Amino acid sequence: MEQELMKSVLCSVGIITVAAALGWLATVDAAGQVGSAAPALLRRATFLEFEDLPAAATHGNKAAIVKLARKRLQAEPLTAAAIPAAVGPAGNSIESGGVSVAALKLAETVSRRVPKVQLQLATLAAQSGDLTDMLMHVDRALLVDPSLESRLLPPLIPALADPQFRGALRPFARRTWLWSFGRMAADNPGGAVNASQLFRELGADEGRAPREFVNVVIRTLISSCDIHAAREFVLKNGRLQPSQLDAFSPTKANSNPDYVPVTWELADNELALVELGPEGQWEASIEAGRRARLFRRMTSFAAGQYRAEVPVKAGSEPVLVSVKARCLPASSGAAIEVLASLQPNETRRLILSPVFSMDCSGQDWVIEGSAPDAQTPASLLGAGKMNIKKL
Repeated sequence: MEQELMKSVLCSVGIITVAAALGWLATVDAAGQVGSAAPALLRRATFLEFEDLPAAATHGNKAAIVKLARKRLQAEPLTAAAIPAAVGPAGNSIESGGVSVAALKLAETVSRRVPKVQLQLATLAAQSGDLTDMLMHVDRALLVDPSLESRLLPPLIPALADPQFRGALRPFARRTWLWSFGRMAADNPGGAVNASQLFRELGADEGRAPREFVNVVIRTLISSCDIHAAREFVLKNGRLQPSQLDAFSPTKANSNPDYVPVTWELADNELALVELGPEGQWEASIEAGRRARLFRRMTSFAAGQYRAEVPVKAGSEPVLVSVKARCLPASSGAAIEVLASLQPNETRRLILSPVFSMDCSGQDWVIEGSAPDAQTPASLLGAGKMNIKKL
């Protein structure tokens, strides 16, 4: 009964179609594939490296292939890749592409490091509705040949919508391929929500993620408008205190580039450069005649009315300054901007009074500066700490 239920779930999320893809990879005709155009999987399989195999397969001489395989086993009995071909179909046993299941199991017992065997076993598991077994064999194939990720994982992306499928992935939380899978899903149109759900279930709320995927997790959570989960991830992964992260004024702690955009993103490009000083001080250099984004950050303030203050001072050139705040998602309302034209050496306190509604799950803050067309870059300085408070 449980097996039938699992098969039903697999069918509903499209896993059965994945079985066809797995089967193609596992049983592709050697005649047209062996050589420079062959998939890496086939080129690396020990048995398929025989010089005379392509010729035998080209003529459809399966007997010759079996003969070659048995000859190889006589010389090297532990050549796992040759076992299924040497045994062939066995009586009334279930077959995968004309190969005995018993032979596949025997080949796996000899060595788990043959991707072709693992993919044939994964195909059988998918066809029979055994999700756990299918993922186990996929995992073994990917550990041996990570290059298979680009072919094996994309067809599985739609299945992330199913909680049971995501649950079956949890045992592989430490595998790099699983985080790569999440990244593929996040890059897929409409896939950010399911990818962020996967990341949460893999431990994002506890700060768990391989370092190379930290920014992928953050941006995926934000793309699905789960700013709060992104904040929790940054707190735990970055080992920050809430007071450090929640400080509105840019500091070294809350401007760590690893955690952008939950932390402040500071300009460092051909248009502008922002450098931080002590006690909330900062200085921005803006190329002459250019407009540049100086700061950007996402926050997750609760609903209510707020007052934000950004004190700034112009250098020896006039500067046009813009401070913007908008709600996420965009449909949730508030978008507010204040503009100020500062004369040389003028100090100004820019004030915004945004109102965030209940459906405003996050806020996007952007500070920009425009420099006049002059001989030298313009400077804009922090004239005190930025701050925000709820009214």
